[in-house]
Formats: sequence, structure tokens, C-alpha cells
Amino acid sequence: MNFRRIVSLVWTLALALFFAACGSEGSSADGSEGELSTDSYELQYSLEPSPAQVGENMLMLSVKDTDGEPVAALPIRVEAWMEAHGHGSEATPEIMEMSDGHYHVENLVLQMPGVWSITIELGPEEEAEAVSIELNVE
Repeated sequence: MNFRRIVSLVWTLALALFFAACGSEGSSADGSEGELSTDSYELQYSLEPSPAQVGENMLMLSVKDTDGEPVAALPIRVEAWMEAHGHGSEATPEIMEMSDGHYHVENLVLQMPGVWSITIELGPEEEAEAVSIELNVE
């Protein structure tokens, strides 16, 4: 079994355990985990560390269609934006599909304290549906 497969299995198990424990609509008080939806997708997310911190953070996503089926090979874009200062992150997030419908976003850098909006675009650019997560980073 190769390293990528092992990592994929570990993340799939971690996401499954996390989402089984969640079980409710909405998000946590600090915004570090929750459920969001668009017309075409249901998204569950978890941020590590929790709560978000200044520096590098990781975002785990589980994406299903409206029938509850995992969505594989979905184009996803993630952007961190700090409205109060009018700037985004210094880094470009890296998105990897770990298994069908399960994605891992690395290099999500929040370089200063304050309110950050994390926008997640799902689907091809011309048909993208977006959701946002608000984080207060201390």
C-alpha cells in the first residue's frame, strides 16, 4: 500500500468520525466546523486547528450532491479574504482530493488576527456555486 493511499484512508476515517459526531445543521460557535449547502451541493467542513489561528490552517471538506452521493473530481477553489483590511491571504491554498467527495485544503494561511471570510467555490468556474465561512482569528 503506497503512502498516498494510507494518507487517503486515514483522512477518510477521520472525516467519517468527525461528521458522524457532528450530526446537526449549522456550524460551531467559532466557525471551525459545520454544514453549508448550495443548490447543487451539501458541504461539511472542519478546520484544523480549531479554532483557526494566525498562520497555516487546514480545511477538510466532504461534498455530496443533493441526493447524498459523494461528489468526486469536483473543481474547488478556496480564497481567504479579510474585508476590514481589504486583502487576501499571502498564500494560495492547495486542494487535494483524498477520496470520493473528501477534499483536504492545505496552505490556508491567515497571516493576522481579525475576521476572515473563507470562500469555497464548488464546480466549474462558469457554473460555480459558492459558500462562505466567517472566522474570527485571535
